[in-house]
Order: sequence, then structure tokens, then C-alpha cells
Amino acid sequence: MGGDITGTGLQAGEFEPLKASMVTYERGGGAAGAARAGLAAGTAPANDNMGVLNGNTLVINDVAIGAARTTDDTASFSNTASVKAASAIAIAASINRKSDLHGVTARAEPNVIRSETVSNFTAGTSGIVQLNGIAIAVSTVSRNAVLESINAYSGQTGVVARTYGNGIELVAEDGRNINIAHNSGVSAGNLGLAGVTLGASGAATVSAGNGVAFYASVSLSSDKDFTIKRGDEGGTTTAENFSRLGFREGTFGGKDTGVKVAEIDVSSQAGASIAISALDAALEDVMSAQAKSGAYQNRLDAIVNVLSESTENLQASKSRIMDTDYALEATNLAKAQIVSQAATAMLAQANQSQQSVLQLLQG
Repeated sequence: MGGDITGTGLQAGEFEPLKASMVTYERGGGAAGAARAGLAAGTAPANDNMGVLNGNTLVINDVAIGAARTTDDTASFSNTASVKAASAIAIAASINRKSDLHGVTARAEPNVIRSETVSNFTAGTSGIVQLNGIAIAVSTVSRNAVLESINAYSGQTGVVARTYGNGIELVAEDGRNINIAHNSGVSAGNLGLAGVTLGASGAATVSAGNGVAFYASVSLSSDKDFTIKRGDEGGTTTAENFSRLGFREGTFGGKDTGVKVAEIDVSSQAGASIAISALDAALEDVMSAQAKSGAYQNRLDAIVNVLSESTENLQASKSRIMDTDYALEATNLAKAQIVSQAATAMLAQANQSQQSVLQLLQG
């Protein structure tokens, strides 16, 4: 882990223009990883510095981040050293679950292990390397032989070996954990990873349970400045987890030191170039504001439409309950009138028949 910028305070990662960003510190295995995590010397075997994102470890913009879940990481190999819930993938997923509240987006950075000193490939030697649970027979006769041996299993390990300096680097682009161990036939230097603490076995065999786990960094970005704070777990647990996860407290972004449109000068080629950059930045701000305004307007329109439809439905329901159904009442009235008139006619006809009978008897 580490690389040329180790000790500079700078963090490797992908940064976008006009974005507030930060990248967590590296979390490697062994003494080097322990030092970066702020642990005392000699207190960090294999995975002692992985950290745990509990439900009260991290606060972003005053929003508490929930605990990382093992189920969020379907890529990393899992054993005692390589813990899925502690991976950059799981941490980023936990942060992104509340992005609507804190406005920050998290991403797992590529996990990279690099040679930190001169590596010595030894002709005629070979050994077994356990990489993310896959046993790989590695020939260390040359750097190309090491690369070919490891890359033959990239589809299973998710790790690609590439040249780096006079050694190699192992890269998991999706940010999954890299768990690695080797047997007595090879050393870290033979593998092109001199200076990197790997899980070593003194025997000729090495099991999938052995190894040192390396954890990727997590990058955070937002359209505006954001604040990171430590949670309130209590005791030393919070401080240890917070630092071992690579986070640091502070406000990131929010300072604009660029050239303003009113200050541009196009009298020189350099000034014209700066002016173009300033105008591009201003246009980007305007377009971003328009996009946000449009999104807010669409949400308001949708809410208004829903409320209007609900109001109409409520009024229709009330009308059916309280108002008279004119058609039904008119039909009932006509029916009643017909029945009444029919009864009257029948009664008149009955009376007429009685009178006819009396007249016949009298005659």
C-alpha cells in the first residue's frame, strides 16, 4: 500500500471539478497500515486496524450514519482477516443510504497494494499464494511470470497484477478487500511486493484462513461543503473505529478561490484561458442551480397534482353522500304516480260494475 505520496498528507483518489471531496486514509495490514491508522507500534497484526463502522461511529452534516452491513458487499472474500462489513464497498453503501439527508455521495476507491522497496525476483523459485481464497501456484523466475500467474485467476479473485516501478501492484478496481498469504516457497520480495507485510506460512502449504487483509479507501463528494464528525459511541471505541476507518473530522470544500467573472482579463493569452475557465465555472454553477430549481418545481407540481386529485375525489364522495340523485328520484316519482293512477282507474271501474248490476235487478 502507500506509494509515492505516503507521508505527504495527500490521498490518492479520483476528484471531480467544482465538487467538495475527501478520501479516507489507507487501511493496509501490518505495521505500515497501523501507523497510517494512528495505532501504537506493535499493536496491529493482520486485521487489527480494520475499524468497524457502527451505527454511532460517523456523522456527516449532523446525520448519523448507520452500521455497515455484510450483505452490502457481495464481492469481497471473507475470513477472519477480511471482514465484509469493514470493506470500502459496505461503508460506501451505508453512507449512500442516507445521501438524501446529508447530500454526500460515497464511492469505494480501487484497492491497491504496491511494492514499497526494491523487489528481487529469484530465478527457479516458485510457491503458493492464497489470494482472496484462491490458491495460485506462482513462478517467481521473473516479474512477467508473477504477473501471468496471478492474472490467470483474476476472474476468480477480482484482483489484477500490474507492473509498478521495478515490482508489481495488485489492484481490485471495485474496492473489494484483498486478502493475501504465501507459503515458505516465496517471499514478498520474490512476488514483487517487497516491503509489504503479507500473511506468511512457514509450511509448504497455506490455507484460505491465513493472510493479511487490505481495505480500500472511501471517497466522499458533494455539490457543496460538508462536515464530518466522530459519533458518540463513548470511551475509546469511537476514536479507534473512526481513525482506523480512515476518516478525519473537519469541513471539506466550501472555499472558492477561483477567478470571478467580474475579474477576468482577456488582454493576454493566459488571461483569456483563465477567463474561459471562469466562465465555464460560472455556467456550471448556473446550470446546477437551474437543474435543482427544475427538480424542486417538478416535485412541487407532482405534489399539487396529487393534492388536487385527492380534493376532487373527496368532493365527489361528499356529493354522492349528501346530494339527491335526481334521476333516481324522478324515476321513483313517475313509478308512484303510475301506480296511483292505475289504482284509481281500477276502483272507478269496480264501482261502475256494481251500478250496472243494481240497474239490472231493478228493471
